[in-house]
Amino acid sequence: MNLKSVRNNTLYVCIIFIAFALIALCTYIVVDKTMRSRLETEIVIVADLTQKAINAYSDNLGSGISEDLFRLEIFAKNTSDIKKIEDFAKSISYKKFNSNNYDTSYIYGVLYGQTFSVNFDFIVKDPEQQIWFQNAKQTAGQIAFNHPYIERNLMGREVISYSKEFFDNNGKSIGVVNFAIPSKFVIDYVGQFTKFKGGNTFLVDKNYKILTHRIDSLIGKHILQIDPSWIRFVNDKNDDSQIDIKNFLKENSFVVKRKSINNWNLYIVLPLVEYYSDLHSAIIIVVLLNFIFASVLSVILVRLNNKSNLKEEESKAKSNFLATMSHEIRTPLNAIIGLGQIELERNDLSEKSRDNLEKIFVSSNSLLSLINDVLDLSKIESGKFEIIPEDYDIPSLVNDIAIMAQARIGSKPLNFKISVSPEIPSRLNGDYLRIKQVLNNFVSNAVKYTKEGEVEFRAMYESKSLRFDIRDTGIGIKKEDLPKLFGEYNRLDTAKNKTIEGTGLGLSISKKLTKLMGGHIEVQSEYKVGSTFSVSFPQKIIKETPIGSEVAENLQTFKHSAEKFAKNQTIIKTKFTNMSLLVVDDVRLNLDVAEGLLTPYDLNIELATSGERAIDLIKSGKKYDLIFMDHMMPVMDGIEATRIIRSLEVGNAKTVPIIAFTANAMVGNDKMFVEKGFTDFISKPIDIRKLDAILNKYLKPLLATTAISEEVPKISSHKTKSSSYPAIVPEYLHNLNMQKGIEYFGSELAYKKMITSFKTHAPALLADMKTKEGLEYITAVHGLKGICRTIFAEEFGERAFELEMAGKNDKWETVKEKNSDLIKDLEKFIEEL
Repeated sequence: MNLKSVRNNTLYVCIIFIAFALIALCTYIVVDKTMRSRLETEIVIVADLTQKAINAYSDNLGSGISEDLFRLEIFAKNTSDIKKIEDFAKSISYKKFNSNNYDTSYIYGVLYGQTFSVNFDFIVKDPEQQIWFQNAKQTAGQIAFNHPYIERNLMGREVISYSKEFFDNNGKSIGVVNFAIPSKFVIDYVGQFTKFKGGNTFLVDKNYKILTHRIDSLIGKHILQIDPSWIRFVNDKNDDSQIDIKNFLKENSFVVKRKSINNWNLYIVLPLVEYYSDLHSAIIIVVLLNFIFASVLSVILVRLNNKSNLKEEESKAKSNFLATMSHEIRTPLNAIIGLGQIELERNDLSEKSRDNLEKIFVSSNSLLSLINDVLDLSKIESGKFEIIPEDYDIPSLVNDIAIMAQARIGSKPLNFKISVSPEIPSRLNGDYLRIKQVLNNFVSNAVKYTKEGEVEFRAMYESKSLRFDIRDTGIGIKKEDLPKLFGEYNRLDTAKNKTIEGTGLGLSISKKLTKLMGGHIEVQSEYKVGSTFSVSFPQKIIKETPIGSEVAENLQTFKHSAEKFAKNQTIIKTKFTNMSLLVVDDVRLNLDVAEGLLTPYDLNIELATSGERAIDLIKSGKKYDLIFMDHMMPVMDGIEATRIIRSLEVGNAKTVPIIAFTANAMVGNDKMFVEKGFTDFISKPIDIRKLDAILNKYLKPLLATTAISEEVPKISSHKTKSSSYPAIVPEYLHNLNMQKGIEYFGSELAYKKMITSFKTHAPALLADMKTKEGLEYITAVHGLKGICRTIFAEEFGERAFELEMAGKNDKWETVKEKNSDLIKDLEKFIEEL
C-alpha cells in the first residue's frame, strides 16, 4: 500500500469520526432545544393553571364572605341590639370555605358605638387605629381586602380579612365590621401546587414579602433579603416574566411569574438540573452508538478503498494519457485548420490547389472532431464535465441539425426528411450545445450507416421533455450487439463497416451526456432493415407559445434559414428629416450603438452622458420630438431625470415622449415606467424592429408631409458571413458570439466598430468596479453588463448581471468573491481584442 493510500485511509477515518461527532453534537443541540421548549411550554401551562385555580378559589372565598357581610349589614340596619347582631353573625359564620376543616373564622367590629366579636372573646381596642377599620373607611361602603397582618386581638395570629363600613337606611354610618380568616388557610391551599418536578410554587404579597414557601424559614421575609439578584422581578411589572435565574438554593432555574389574587405575585420555579439529567443520559447513549457505527464504517470503507486503489490508478493513467495526447495533437491541428481556412479565402488558387486544400481542411476537421470526442470523454470520466443551461429557440436548433445533415449527405442517394410538431414551445432552457452535439452524433451515424433510402429526423415535446427520433433505412444492428452499442471504442460488425470512418466514441459520449442532462435514450433496430434512435431531454419552458404550423412547415421544407434571413433584411425605415431626438446614456458604447441604429432615419441626433446633462439641455431651450432615457445611471438615474424634466415649465418638457432604455424589461415594468413619467420603454440590447416600431409610433404622427421611405439595401451574403475569421479562432474570441453580432449590426464592419467602441469605454467601468461601493458599484456593473451584451460577449454579460443582482440583494460577499475574477478576465479580453 502506497503512502497516498495510507493518507487517504487516514483522512476517510478522520472524516467519518468527525461526521459522527457532529451528528452527536447536533443531536445534543436538537434534543436540548426540544426539551427546553417542552419545559417552557409545560411550566407556563402549570403557571396558568395554578393562577386560575388560586384566583378561582379566592373569588369563591371572597364572594361568599361578601355575601355574608351584605346580609349582616341588612340585619344591622333593622336593629341596634348588639346581642341580636352577634347571634345573627354566629349563624352565618363561614365554616365551609375549605377542605382542610378550618372551622374558625372571626367576625368583629364596632356598631352603634359598641364593639362586638364572634367566635372569640375579646374587647376590640382602638378600632379606629386598626388596618381593617381604616381600609373600610377609605372604600366608601365597598368591601376592602386587607393583606396579611398580625391581629394582636387574636394573640398575634396572622390573618387575612375583608372589612366593610355599614350604613343605616338613611345612609348614615353605623360602624365597621371585619371578617377575618387565618392566613394559613390560604397559604396551605397554595401549598397544594408547591411541587413540580423538583420545583416549587410560592406567593409574595404586593410588598414582595414571601407568604408561602416549601422552606418554612423563608416565609415572612422579603425576597431581596434572601437574594438581591431577584431585583429584576421587583422592577419587572409584567405579568408573565420568564427568566433564567438562580433559585434561593443557588440552582440554575427557570422562573415564571404571574399576577395573582389581590396584587399578590405567584412564582413557579423549576431547577434545570431535573431536565438536564435525562438529557445527559440520552447523549451518552448517542455518543456510544455513534462511536460503534463510526468504527464499523471506517473498517468497511478502508477495505473498499484499498481494493479500488489499483483500478482507480489505472483509470486515472488512461484519462491523463488521453487528455495529454489530445491537447498535444490539437495544438498543431489548430494551426493546420486555421492556415487552411486563410488560404481557401484567396482568389488566385489553382483548381488543383484549392481541391487539395479543401481535402486537408475537411480531414483536419474530422480529426479535430475525433480529438474533441476524446477530450469530452476524458472530462466526463474525471467528473469535470459541466452542463450549462441557457435559453434557446427550438427552430434554430432544428435548423442547425438540418444544415449539418445535408452537408453530411453530400452526393449520397439519401432522402433527408424533417418532421416537427407545431405544438413544441418556441423557447426552452437547457444545454443547447450539448443537445446539438448528441443529435449531431445520432444524425451523423444514421447518414454514415445508410447507403441509400432515407433518414428522418422527428422533433416533439411531451411530458415536459424535448424528444427526438432519428430513423434510418441503413444496415441496422444485430440483436446480440444491442447491449454493446454504447460501449467505449466499440464498433459493431467491423467486417462490414471497416470502410466507414469513426472510432465508436460518439455513441458512448452521447449516452453519458444524455444521462448528465437527465435524459433517456431508446433504440429499436432490425438488422439489414434500419434503426430508430429516440432521445429525450427534460427542458424548462421559457416561452409557452408553440412554434406553429408555419414555422414547422418552413423547417420541414428547409426554408427556415432563408425566411429568417429575409425578415432581417427588409425593414422599411421612414425618414424623419428635421426632427430632433435626444439619447441619454452614461455608457459611451451604448450611445454609439444607438446613434448607429438611428442614423438611417435622417434624424437630428443629440447625445448626453448623464441625466443632469439632459436636464441642462432642455432648460437651455432645446426642444426634442423624442427622448431615449437610460434607466440606470450614476448620480442621477433615468427615473429621477424624467421626474425633473416633467416638472420643468419650458418647451414641451411635460409632453415630449420619453422612452426608457432598460435591461430590466420584466413583466409589469411597463406600468412602473408609465407611473414614473415615461411614455414607453425598449429593452437592451436594442431590437432593430422594436426600435423601428417605437419611432413610427411616436414620430410618424408628427410628420407634416408624406413620409419618404426607403428599403435598406440588402446585405450581400459575403458580409453576413464571418469569412474573415478562421474556423479555429483565438481562445479569447470564444467569448464573442460573432455570428449574432454581425447579423445584428448588419455587417462585419459595423460590428467591428462596436467592438472598437467597447475597447475604448469598458476600462472606465472596470476602474469603477475596482473602487466604487454600494449604489455606485451597482451602476458601474449594470453599465458593463449592457455593453457586454451589446457586442454579444454573452458570458461576460451574464457574469456582470449576476454581480449586479448580488449587489441589489445586499449579497456583498458574493460580489467580493467574484468581482476581481470578472475584472481580470475582461482586462485580458480587452487587451487581446
